[in-house]
Amino acid sequence: MVVVIAVPTSLFVRHVMKPTAPAKSGHSAPAVRSPKNPMPSQMVVWAQTSPSTVSIEVIASKTGRVLRTLATDDGLFRGTPQPAVSATGTVFFDDAIASAGPGTPPPREQIMSVPLGGGATSVVAPGHDPSVSPNGQLLAYQTFTDISDAPEGIVVLNLGTGTSTTWQFATNAPDMLGGLSWSPDSSTLVFQYETPVQNAAFDVTTRLLHVTAAGGLLDQTPQVSLPLCPPPTSWASPGAGRAMTWAGYLNGVDGIGVCHHAGLTQQDDWYQPVIVNLDTGRVVGRLPVIHNLDGIGGIQVDLSGHYLAFIGNGPGRGGLYRWTIGQNAPRALGHPVLVKDGVGSAAWVPSP
Repeated sequence: MVVVIAVPTSLFVRHVMKPTAPAKSGHSAPAVRSPKNPMPSQMVVWAQTSPSTVSIEVIASKTGRVLRTLATDDGLFRGTPQPAVSATGTVFFDDAIASAGPGTPPPREQIMSVPLGGGATSVVAPGHDPSVSPNGQLLAYQTFTDISDAPEGIVVLNLGTGTSTTWQFATNAPDMLGGLSWSPDSSTLVFQYETPVQNAAFDVTTRLLHVTAAGGLLDQTPQVSLPLCPPPTSWASPGAGRAMTWAGYLNGVDGIGVCHHAGLTQQDDWYQPVIVNLDTGRVVGRLPVIHNLDGIGGIQVDLSGHYLAFIGNGPGRGGLYRWTIGQNAPRALGHPVLVKDGVGSAAWVPSP
């Protein structure tokens, strides 16, 4: 099976931000105290290991060295699988079963699991984009929608009891549901989605899902008021708006959002992570802008809130990057470090 890695950047490329004082290449970030929490030593990635093979691998987070391969020939007809790793040592990822031929059902997406140490894979549930809670007890994922075009939904599965709760949209109008990320106390999920409006534009909405509720409509969950990015430039792509892309929690009240400045040239086109207080919607700080990448996506924040990982596309240098955030200041230490080429998605392995 030949798979070409393509990083989904739908939400990112529609959001822009004009720099106040853009950092230049080679400019060091302000010195801040290093995090007390050690960086997790391992990551799980979906990588293209040869022109015809893709794999779920465990790698060293500092060097990118492959420690073991958990599954091969894994892929989705809609995009790149996203792994998630529980605190109990289980890796969840999505896979697709292709149809057998004409007249058969369409490809089916399903959540799989495999031990972090290696072993047999198991089918968990039909769906995609798994996200496991910090306490390792709950697994959230998006429902599988077939050719009937049913409204998208989110399922929260209790891994201990096997019981699950489902939330869905009232209609099939919302699209591009994603960005599932857990609060540190495993009680809530933040998610984003797009709704088409006039002139090929999209409204981006961010909401909060309390997982202890007894299911219901995603449309009726509380909305999170993220700050707006500045207006798009005249050469931004059609439908570009001012919504901030949600990436994940840093702690119980602060999270990471991303704005994209759509420049006329590659040097003018850049991304900036922004730290936001979710209670007030105010910006806490802005990390240095990221240059020389055609797109970023799949941002993952480790459980300590001090290490970011993201997938970047660039001219000849695309793959997995990591970044460190200081202990007592909302600043980054240095610049993003390329860990491994050919990676389409990644997840931190929680530290013991």
